[in-house]
Amino acid sequence: MSSEGESIDISSEISNQEELIVEEVPLLVFRIMGSTVVTLLVGLTIILYITTGMLHVDCLAQICCEICIFAAYMLILLTTTEPFRIDTGMCVSIAVFLHFLFVGAAFFLLLEALCVCHARNAFFHRTLPVQLSTRNILIAGWVFPALLTGISAILWSKEYTTKRNCWLNANQSPYWPTMIPMVLCASTHFLLIMSTLIPTEIPRSHSEVEYKRFKCFRTTRWASFLISLVLAMCWFFGVGAYHSAREDLFGAFTVSSILLGVCVFILRISTDDEMREKVTENALCCLVQKNKVQTFASKNSLSKKDYTNAILNSMSNGNLVERHNEILANHR
Repeated sequence: MSSEGESIDISSEISNQEELIVEEVPLLVFRIMGSTVVTLLVGLTIILYITTGMLHVDCLAQICCEICIFAAYMLILLTTTEPFRIDTGMCVSIAVFLHFLFVGAAFFLLLEALCVCHARNAFFHRTLPVQLSTRNILIAGWVFPALLTGISAILWSKEYTTKRNCWLNANQSPYWPTMIPMVLCASTHFLLIMSTLIPTEIPRSHSEVEYKRFKCFRTTRWASFLISLVLAMCWFFGVGAYHSAREDLFGAFTVSSILLGVCVFILRISTDDEMREKVTENALCCLVQKNKVQTFASKNSLSKKDYTNAILNSMSNGNLVERHNEILANHR
């Protein structure tokens, strides 16, 4: 009797899970589409930066930020499509990596804003104790989030997740080492961008390349600010949705995620004059090269009629026709 009762309970649980899955199919498909759109658009932006050679200091901060976003949404896509194959240890690992990646993305955006202030404001240029070189940007951008996440994971590794939540448990201690850096990065980013609006003395030590990049900062700073704002929205909606499992929060998270991917792809290209010029040049080079190949092929290709005439002309100019005439004369 007890075994039969247990089997009935198990079957009822399975049927309830199947009904729940069927009810969540449209939302699940929407979430998968949202994460896929983000990964594709952000990945394409990274490829454009690398292929066009946009490797300035601020561009490296942008690339690293987009790498963090790309990796984070790949993990979110994994938890969305394969939830039943993720065990407890993998769930905790995903939560720790999401902590690291979102804080890293926000911190790289902050470093990008610092690069803008350093170029446009003589005060930052004089007072910053460390030079904003490629090496320093990469070390600071990766090491600080790694230390923060590592300490948090060591202290509260068992409090990151729940049975249904592989992102972040909002009721436990790891929530604060993630939330506080996200808020600080977004608010400091806003203050730095606003400081660039104050008319100040422009640093005079810019080279020609730096001055050309300096002119691009007039528009790229707003792209950086908008991306930072949308990234913070995605984090808050995502943590809330995975913690409470509310459909409206999942919908808001998916919409804000798609908006993030669109902002990264469109704003990074449209607001950066140098980036836009290089993308246009590469596109024109590809089109010109393709047209040259087509023109060369059309010039060297012969129609069927021309090909037949060419064969007949070669025959008449050679020994084939003479041999044929000799045969006819001997026959006569």
